[in-house]
Amino acid sequence: MEQRETVTPAETINHAESAWWQQVLVPLLIIALAQVARVLFPIMFEIGEDWDFLLAGLVALGTFAAPLLALGAGRLSARTSLAGGAALVGGALVLLRALDPIPAAVAIGAVAVALAGATLVVARASLGSPIDSGALVPAIVLGLGVDAALRAGFGSWDLAWQDSPASWVVVLLIAGGLLATAAYGARDESRPTDRAVAPMFWVALGAYLMLQLLFLQNFAFVGSQAGVSFAVAVLVVLVGDLAAVAAAYGALRMPPASAIEVAAGVAAAALAWVLPQVEGALSWLVVIAVQALVTSLLARASIRRPPHEASARRSILALAAGSVVFLAFVLLWSLHIDQPLPFPRQALVAVAVVIVSWVGLRPATREASVLASVTVPAMAVVAGLTVVTPIALWASQPSPEPAPSVSNAVRLVSYNARGAVDTDGQLAPDRIVAEIVSSDPDIVVLQEAARGWPIHGTMDLVAYLQRHLEMDYVYVSAADGQFGNAIFSRLPATEIASGQLPKDGSQHRGYTVVRIETGVGDLVVAGTHIHSRSRVQVTALLEAIDATARLVVAGDMNIAPDDPEVELFTDAGLVDVIGATGDPCRTTSAEPASECDRPDWVFVTPDVAIAEVRIGTGGASDHLAIHVTLSPGS
Repeated sequence: MEQRETVTPAETINHAESAWWQQVLVPLLIIALAQVARVLFPIMFEIGEDWDFLLAGLVALGTFAAPLLALGAGRLSARTSLAGGAALVGGALVLLRALDPIPAAVAIGAVAVALAGATLVVARASLGSPIDSGALVPAIVLGLGVDAALRAGFGSWDLAWQDSPASWVVVLLIAGGLLATAAYGARDESRPTDRAVAPMFWVALGAYLMLQLLFLQNFAFVGSQAGVSFAVAVLVVLVGDLAAVAAAYGALRMPPASAIEVAAGVAAAALAWVLPQVEGALSWLVVIAVQALVTSLLARASIRRPPHEASARRSILALAAGSVVFLAFVLLWSLHIDQPLPFPRQALVAVAVVIVSWVGLRPATREASVLASVTVPAMAVVAGLTVVTPIALWASQPSPEPAPSVSNAVRLVSYNARGAVDTDGQLAPDRIVAEIVSSDPDIVVLQEAARGWPIHGTMDLVAYLQRHLEMDYVYVSAADGQFGNAIFSRLPATEIASGQLPKDGSQHRGYTVVRIETGVGDLVVAGTHIHSRSRVQVTALLEAIDATARLVVAGDMNIAPDDPEVELFTDAGLVDVIGATGDPCRTTSAEPASECDRPDWVFVTPDVAIAEVRIGTGGASDHLAIHVTLSPGS
């Protein structure tokens, strides 16, 4: 039988004064869980590539059902659950940071342990929540805001993948903070029994966190959709967090008003429907508005009185359901890229908002307590991050000044970076940079440029490369706004054409064309990523770029030297740089499946002399980079 703790009214008098540890614990839990959970996505992507994506999805769903493991801890006291659960979450983060590479089995186990540990904290302590229900949502948003600032400061990729003393310091501070606050909380006897969270809140939280992962905390998404710099995208996300805390405060102070809440839910669902498609400056407003509206609805859901007596078992089941809802929506959103869903993709976003709204509209509300003591500090911290983080990014952002080269030689790298996920499933953008800079290129033609996809750890590879290569870029989306092609250049570059190729296969494919000013005249460079042996896409590409003088066409063409599609390029007067300088079967695959596995190509017009060609080393991606030195003035 489950143990229940009884608390007299007198024991709750000092709850507001003693709640500081709870207000620290919840944000730390959010930060640690976010950092741990995102590690699983690139590793599951690699498992899917090597084995089967359905199998990888099932494994991931099973992992995210790990809150059910906490059902076996029903005899633990709230104090033991609090301290033990925090130790599991912090330990999982430290373990992942300590390993390089992170084995798939360890990543799966660490995520499961962290989820189970967090469940022990929030489901066992205080019969439903480690923090007063009215203060829960502002604390969650505070954790999300700090996590966003950390990712921005570390180049948009998570601490577990980093290899720097600073990342160790932050990981140990997070883990140590969890242990310290949980240890203090285990001695705190002022736990209110009338502030437990309704179990359905945890289901709504799963849908809410899906929106955060894919859009609202995803500055790669904001940067791509709005076409703004990394620093501005971070600013938009943090302003959204600030608006969210303010909206939660306002929503919690309002008396029950179903009409207003219904209107907020309808508005949030409508904006969420257009959120993935809206571009330009309007996308800033939509991101901030959805963040404020959906957070206000979640805040109302947090103070709905539970329909039954609070119990750890009900909370654990609801936490498991919310965790699975979160992952199921993320998987469906990602699956649509290769396997179109039988309904509009944006419906997933709107349904997530509807789930949050429905829980918030359940009857029998109550007033929140300990509200000002939580929201004021939360707003102050997020406001500070909103000012400091973008300024720090602006100050440290290199300012490349493109100028025509005085040399006749132009060095170019064409690389399918695979979203910076290496052949071991590790997120390793630093390895991508190392491969590219090994030839000190003037131009980089990049395919599979990740901008916020979960399978790439939600990082913004384009912004990361811009900072580390100190080059300007032109980015064109392909499969969606968060996955496409880019051309970087340290020479003056002007975009002259871009667009989508005809649909042929599971994904949309695109191309971009830029004019590069060299020291001896202009060079036109076209970058693309074509579906396997797609004659229709090759034909459309050649028609779009109109092979003229001094042209380079580079990218992942997904063809082999003996495929008939190669003739389309050669018949257009283009020369294969690898075939022209040696064995045409030199592989560009890091894990070749055949003797002549060469998906990547660089073609030039005959008036561009080929001075040198080198195939890069493997491991940073499942493709190898092509390093070419050209003499367009020869």
